[in-house]
Order: sequence, then C-alpha cells, then structure tokens
Amino acid sequence: MKYKVGDIVKIKTWEAMGREFIFTTSGNISIHKTSQYSTGMEDLLKEIDTNRVVTILKVIDNVVPPRIPHYKIEEFDATWVWTDEMIECSAVPAVPIQDRFEILDL
Repeated sequence: MKYKVGDIVKIKTWEAMGREFIFTTSGNISIHKTSQYSTGMEDLLKEIDTNRVVTILKVIDNVVPPRIPHYKIEEFDATWVWTDEMIECSAVPAVPIQDRFEILDL
C-alpha cells in the first residue's frame, strides 16, 4: 500500500494503462486477476474533470487473496476501487510561500 487516506494522487491515463497491462474481451484493462480499470471509470474521471487528480477517501487493505490494497476516491461515490497500479503518482498541490522576503541587488 503506497497511499493513505487524504493523499492527493493522479490517476494514470487510459493509454498509459493500456500499454502497461492487457485488455479484457469486454474492453476493460486487466490490472490483476481480480482488478480491472473499466471504461466507466475512465468516463467518470473525464466527467468530473479534475485533470485526473483525486483524493484517497478510504483504504481497503483486507481484501481477499491476493490481498491487493484498494482505494476509494473522494470525488465520487461509486462501487469502483482503485489500485496502486492505476495511480501515476502523488500529486501534492504547490503551497504558496508565506511571508517571503526578496533580496534585491541594489
């Protein structure tokens, strides 16, 4: 498990996952024997238009074998779960610098 509740992450693109994993006969991308990235998940990401950046709402780590951790996403309440392999990276937003002093060359 790479991420925890509250982490802001970026979901991989459909194309990136398609290059990394295999397609099922139903047109989804097979991540694991028990996990798929579906066209519905991709459509929902496009619909909410967050530039693929989402927040981890819940970590499910007691999944039946092969015990692959799954995540629920805060931006939408659906039955889908996401795995580490579907996540490109942590996407921590830039924090503006407070009380900044500039050094001027006079």
